[in-house]
Order: sequence, then C-alpha cells, then structure tokens
Amino acid sequence: MNGALAAGTGTLSGGKAGRPDEPMDSEYYTGAVSDEYASTNGAVTISDGGVTFTYKQFYGGYSLGTVSENSITINGGSFENGCSFLGAYGFSAATGNTLTITGGSFGDENNFWGGSAWNTVSGNSIIISGGSFGINNKFCGGYFGNSISGNTLTISGGTFGDKNEFYGGYSSNGTVSGNTVKFSGGFFSGGWDFRNIFYGGYSENDNVTGNMIEISDGTFKGENYFYGGYSKSGEASGNIVKISGGTFMTFEESIRSIYGGGTLNGGAANYNEITILDGEFNAVYVNGVSAGGGGEATGNIVNIFGGTFNDVDFYAADTSGNAYSNVLNISGGIFQGGCQFYATCLSSGKIAENNELNITGGTFDDGYQLYGGVASSINTGNILNLKIKMGGKATCVENFQIMNFTLPSDIAKDDIMLSTASVTFDNTTIGVDADNGVKLKKGDIITLIAADSKNGDISNADAYVLDNKTYNDYLLDKIILGYNKIEADIVLLDQGFVDEEFTADALNKEVILSLCAAKSKALSLGDKESQKCLLLLLLWLY
Repeated sequence: MNGALAAGTGTLSGGKAGRPDEPMDSEYYTGAVSDEYASTNGAVTISDGGVTFTYKQFYGGYSLGTVSENSITINGGSFENGCSFLGAYGFSAATGNTLTITGGSFGDENNFWGGSAWNTVSGNSIIISGGSFGINNKFCGGYFGNSISGNTLTISGGTFGDKNEFYGGYSSNGTVSGNTVKFSGGFFSGGWDFRNIFYGGYSENDNVTGNMIEISDGTFKGENYFYGGYSKSGEASGNIVKISGGTFMTFEESIRSIYGGGTLNGGAANYNEITILDGEFNAVYVNGVSAGGGGEATGNIVNIFGGTFNDVDFYAADTSGNAYSNVLNISGGIFQGGCQFYATCLSSGKIAENNELNITGGTFDDGYQLYGGVASSINTGNILNLKIKMGGKATCVENFQIMNFTLPSDIAKDDIMLSTASVTFDNTTIGVDADNGVKLKKGDIITLIAADSKNGDISNADAYVLDNKTYNDYLLDKIILGYNKIEADIVLLDQGFVDEEFTADALNKEVILSLCAAKSKALSLGDKESQKCLLLLLLWLY
C-alpha cells in the first residue's frame, strides 16, 4: 500500500504507508517516514468510509531520530478496539506534532498520542471536538520521554465512557512540566466502580511541576478524578486546576475528587492550586493536594469564587504527612447539603501548623462544618478568618487555635456572625476587626459565636491583635465574664473613652478591638444540656 488507504476509508498524504522496520502491510498507516534522523510535515487524514479498523496503528510521522510538525486528522470512521493514533513517534524527540479528531466511532482500549519519543517531548497536541469513545482509552498530548513539557490535550466535544485516562503530559521516568488539559465541552461518564482520571501532568518516578487542567464547560458524571499534576514517586509542585464552568455530579456512593496536585510514595506536594469561578458540583471532594506515603504538604491553595455546591467537601490539603501554611479561601458560591470546609486534614499524630480557612463571601445553608484540623493531629496556629455573617447554622466548628472575626460593613445590633450546634475550642485565641463603614451605637451587642454546646477553652494568652500588628491607640480594657456571655470594654488609651458612635473610620480603619480571656479564667458554662453557649461581643461604649 503506497500513497492511499484502503478504498473508501480516507486519504494518506506524504511519505508512504508502513514503517521502516515493519513490512508494508495494512497494520500501519503512516505519513512522513524516516529511518535516519528526522521526519517532518507528514500528514494522515481519515474520513468516514465503510471499513472498520481493529488493532491498527496510525502515525502522522515516524523516525528513528526527531519527529516534528507531523499530523493526523480524523473526521470520521469506525475504529473498534486496540488502535493507536500518534501525531508522530520518534526515538529521539517529538516536537509540534498534532492529532485532531472531529468525529468517528472509537471502541475500547485505543491509544491517542499527540507526540511520543524516548527523550524530549514538547509542544505536541491532541484536539478533540467530536466522536464517541468507549472504555479503557488513553489520551495524551505528550507521552513517554525523559522530559515532557508544553504539551496539550484540548477537548470541546464528544462522548466518553468510563475507565478512560487523559494526560497533558506523561512520563514513566522523567520530569513533567507545563503541560495542559483543557475542556470546553464533552460528556464524560464514569461508572459506579470505574473512574475516568484526568492529569495535567503525570510522572511515575520524577517531579511534576507547573501543569494545569482548565475546565470551562463539560458534563462529568459518576467517578471522575482530576489532578493538576501527579507524581507517583516524585514531588508535585505548582500545579493548577482552574474551573470556570461545567457540571460535576456523581452516582450515590461513588467517589469523585478534584486535586491541585498529588503524590503517592512520600513525595512532597507544595504550592499547588485549585481555583473555581463557576460550575455545578454535587458530592465532590475539592482538595488542594493529596500527599500519600507520609509526604508533606506546604503552601497549597484552594480559591472558591463562585459556583453551586451540594454536599461538597473542601480541603486546603489532605496528607498522610505534615501540613504547613495551606489555605482554603471561600469568597463566593452557594453551599448546601452539608458542605465541609477543612483548613487541613491529615493522619493521626502528624503536625498541622499555620493552615487557614478564610471566608469572605458566599451563601451557606444549615449543616455546614468548619475544621482547622483533625483532633488526632498536632494542631498549632490553624486559623479561621471570618469576614461575613454566615447565615445558616453549622453542625460543628472545631480545632482552630485562632479565630478572627472581621465585622462586615452591614453588621447591626443583635446580629450573629457564626451560629453552630457545637464549637470545640483548642486553647483558642479570638481576635476582632472591623470592615470599613461599620457603625454601631452604645450598648449594641454583636454575637461572634452562638453555640448550642461548647468544648475546650479560650486561650489565656495576653492581648491578641490581628495581623500581628500593634496599635497603641485602641486596646481591650478588660474582659467581663457573665454566666453565658463575654463582654468587652474598649478604651481609647490616649483620649479616654470613645465617642457616641463606634465606627471603623473613627478608628483609622484599623483593628478596633481584641477579644480574649487574657485577664480571666477559662470560660465555664455549667453542666445543663439546655444551656446555650453565647460568646458575645458587647460594645460597651461610654
């Protein structure tokens, strides 16, 4: 066969059919071929035709050296099982090769590579806008080499079964960096026990850095896992998942997760990120990182700006090792169905230090849960920064060593910042700040935390001021402990008592007071089950 495929199945342009090391039979369909050093500008185009291909291989270019700028375009056809489609394959390097699919029926256990080589694989791409795909298929922008970088997998349409794998870049032994998977459409159906899995970048034995998954649309049903970057035996750092749209839903009892980065065998997972701007999420885990095998997690961030979330769990980091300075930011979105928010979650006896949960916006139904860490860990300096009135009632608030409340500009007399069925303090220090525009009058009472039950103690540390700054003009004068409330006197040290109205502007828009148990014993609320734990901020202004 030379210059064309079998009758009715499409066209072949450039080079010849067959590989230099194989007989020229119908097992292989190849564009440009070189048995020496380079293969460039080969092209294979396949359109719908009446032949079904099984266990065939298609190459845009093939070389024992370098392959570049070769392509395969598939506009239709029937490919039953076990076929391979490669923009190009080279022993040395593969750069700038492309596999494009606009239609066709593809069965099971097929391989789709933009470019593949033993050494450098960069700038290759797969572009899929249509077609139907069965199960156990693998899609990879750049595959196999010792250095995998800058490859892309872009999907805007098509239907995909379960147990499929999607990679921007994949390496068995090398580094994987700067690869991207992009979704702007498509329907992906994971099964009850069989998942689809998506990686911006993946390495078996080396580091994975700066890879990304971007999702602007698409429907992901059942078990689907997403990793900005994942290393089985190396480190994962600086990988990103960014979601601006799409629908993420699951079957009952199935598992589904979105991770900025992940490791398995003890590698560190640091500075990975998830950003969600919009989308619909049902029963999903959103996790900055998953670090297995005792790997540490440091500086990972989850940012939630919008979207609708039902029964979703959020983690800045989830690790079997120590966790330091991970951050979960919630600034918008609708949260319902018992969402859970963790500054960090880690194995028993490990250290959770200086992790943060920041809530500056969003709408919360009853039943949500807030955690600084888990009780079995060694928790130090984990922070809740709350800058809105939460609205719905939490099930529990636990294991924060610092709880900061910034009164929003619309705060009013008798408002409650945070209502919960249960609060567990961990020698907790409570700090208070105010947003611009806060205006409260003499004797107004604002409840920081209203809880049906309370465990643990407030810190007996000295004065606590937000942001580790010292303000000489305003300070908490004293704590007055009532039976079921904490009252705070505020004084203006240089000028006596404050004026008629209490405003953030009048206080130079700085910290207005700090609330702690500095001059008293730990709060005691008695033994009666019916008693309410009301932690009250009484602005007692003279």
